[in-house]
Amino acid sequence: MASTLQKRVLPAIRPRAGRRSLPKPLTRQAAGWSLLGLLAWVGLGVRLAAGLGTSTVWAWLLPSGFVVLLLLGLFWRWLPLNRPPAGGEVYPSLGLANALTLFRGLGIAALWGFLALPPPKDLRSAWLPALFFTLGVSLDFLDGYVARKTRRESLLGQRLDVTVDGLAVLGGTLVGVRYGRLPWWYVLVGLAYYAFLAGQAWRRRRGQPVFPLPPSHARRALAGLQMGFLAASLWPIFPAQATRWAAWLFGVPFLLHFLWDWLAVSGRVQGSPPALPLGLHRGLALAFRMAAAGAWMAWFPPLPPLDALTAALLTGLQGYVFCGLLLGCTARTAAALGLGLTGFLCCRLHPWDWRQALLLALLASVLYLGSGPWSLWTPEEVLLRHRLGGGRAAS
Repeated sequence: MASTLQKRVLPAIRPRAGRRSLPKPLTRQAAGWSLLGLLAWVGLGVRLAAGLGTSTVWAWLLPSGFVVLLLLGLFWRWLPLNRPPAGGEVYPSLGLANALTLFRGLGIAALWGFLALPPPKDLRSAWLPALFFTLGVSLDFLDGYVARKTRRESLLGQRLDVTVDGLAVLGGTLVGVRYGRLPWWYVLVGLAYYAFLAGQAWRRRRGQPVFPLPPSHARRALAGLQMGFLAASLWPIFPAQATRWAAWLFGVPFLLHFLWDWLAVSGRVQGSPPALPLGLHRGLALAFRMAAAGAWMAWFPPLPPLDALTAALLTGLQGYVFCGLLLGCTARTAAALGLGLTGFLCCRLHPWDWRQALLLALLASVLYLGSGPWSLWTPEEVLLRHRLGGGRAAS
């Protein structure tokens, strides 16, 4: 996966070949995928018309159609960049990875359509925005993996990937705010990427230097956490109280890192954001992990009467979270699962109070800091530093 907001700005690249000199198989495939995307968009609108009503779907078609046409326009404009990042001839075919990126762009376009619709009143309709967003961001893992495994990484794929990711974050934040699941200020998270690009363009227009981004592993982690949180915030199984509180835990660090990146490219600071001393970082990680494990057992509410299978499943998940935190075995995964269970069960079984807010904060701290020393198994650390399909993750 080439995680979106890891590569905030792609270098300015001029196509070496005009559209007229592109291989005919490539242009035929591009036309075929474009037509297929338009037909899928229209078909999706017809399908939604059966469930949501014709007048409602006309409103859905306007913003979703804008995103579809925008992506297809950029796709054709950048088609000459369908060549290796290191340079070389244009690939004679589009490649499966680029097709997957276009497909997930269709899912993000469908999400944008819900901006024109009021918050759904029935539960079935409430799942649709979350499904489209989750589909769009989940395939981000797959298209980059396919590109690296098939050795078909391309400048076109990089640009499409970053564009779709930016539209996903902006669309997810706008829908979340419109449906009352995120606070109003969270729109800044969706606009940060575009403000960053606009600021760079403004500096270049004024003849001011734009410095390269410093390497940062935190950038990749924050982008992944942001995608995961936006997906969770749109799922109707989580109460809005929990998602609005968790927005502070995920939105503020993301915006602060963006601010540092802007100060870096404008020459006001140098290097990556200052990191905690290693000893302090390890000590805090261990302390927060132990505190989260203790708070989990002390404050997680007793389960209501359930059927045997459901009760066994939830009890097993609850035990996994505690053991994962206590022993440092897949602690980040346990913390992520704990966040979901806290939002789903705690907030529905008991009134929202300070204990649930503090538990969410402790679990989020484990996600950010890691498990610390005396941890049995931490496979997530490898995923944070390496891309699926081989190679270290871009910083």
